[in-house]
Amino acid sequence: EDKLAPILICEDDTIPCNVNIPELDFLSFIDSVYDNCTPFEDLELTYAYTVTEFDCDPDSIAGRIDVSFTATDNMGRSRECEKSIYLKKFGIDEVVFPPDTMLNCINPDVSPENVGVPTIGGTPIDHFCELVAWSTETQYQLCSGEFKVSRMWSVMDWCTGETITDLQTVYVKDTFPPDITCPDDVTLGTDPSVCFATYTLPNP
Repeated sequence: EDKLAPILICEDDTIPCNVNIPELDFLSFIDSVYDNCTPFEDLELTYAYTVTEFDCDPDSIAGRIDVSFTATDNMGRSRECEKSIYLKKFGIDEVVFPPDTMLNCINPDVSPENVGVPTIGGTPIDHFCELVAWSTETQYQLCSGEFKVSRMWSVMDWCTGETITDLQTVYVKDTFPPDITCPDDVTLGTDPSVCFATYTLPNP
């Protein structure tokens, strides 16, 4: 007879602050779970969580996820454990600014959503990590309808006020050569007494 509840072990953890919390695989954060009679694959594992944002924490923690896990065996016996997952801030020196780029002049989309925004840890900067990004821009006309956009990006650490900047240039140019279809080959005759002929070439 199974008289013992499952063993469930949870230890605190730290992950980057730019994670998408609703998409986290929370069950993978359980450190250990087993039961003396019920196989692991038959255990019922559930969880619930709350999120707390911190305000300029001195240890560079942007927030905390408190998770409550429950493991239930085949006899209905259950055990709970609590786990705190700390969301670690990035340093402002880890910001990656978007590179310069070139677009074709046919319906160019020079918006930041298309040509890039500052990122940190591979994702766009979000206020949850206590960083804020903004930009100002100027458009310059070039020759033959071409133009460039000079976009100055700024990123500020909301807690320290430290700000870094970077200039992104977006060029809009005619990058495709003309599309031309040549006329068919033609054979011309000449008078017996001359070696030339007059012929008007058709437009391609």
